[in-house]
Amino acid sequence: MPEMLETEPRTPRNIVIEQGTTFNLVVNVQDSVGAIRDLTGYTGEAEVRKDSDSATIVQVITVTFTDALNGEITLQISAADTLALDFGNDVHVYDLLITPDAGTTVEKIVEGTATLKKNITEL
Repeated sequence: MPEMLETEPRTPRNIVIEQGTTFNLVVNVQDSVGAIRDLTGYTGEAEVRKDSDSATIVQVITVTFTDALNGEITLQISAADTLALDFGNDVHVYDLLITPDAGTTVEKIVEGTATLKKNITEL
């Protein structure tokens, strides 16, 4: 079952990606007073990088507006992609940016650290 996160823009949220499993995070976007945001027509991008200054993308996170009218976004990394990840012992960073249909304003919805929890069982 995916983890749920209710958030207003720029809420720090650290994530743990379990290697070899499908990573899912459901984000419910609210405004500053807690009202659900209508995200109809928005697009989104999310990435994992070694640090905020790195130009290299470690992993692209799939962004799906699963219920745009009710502010619900799902972030996902496939099991095959998490199996291929190798952070070493480092903690990485990620964020989620959304843009309305008009494309005039980019908003950072959530950001935080990303930790890779390595498999014990070999797949």
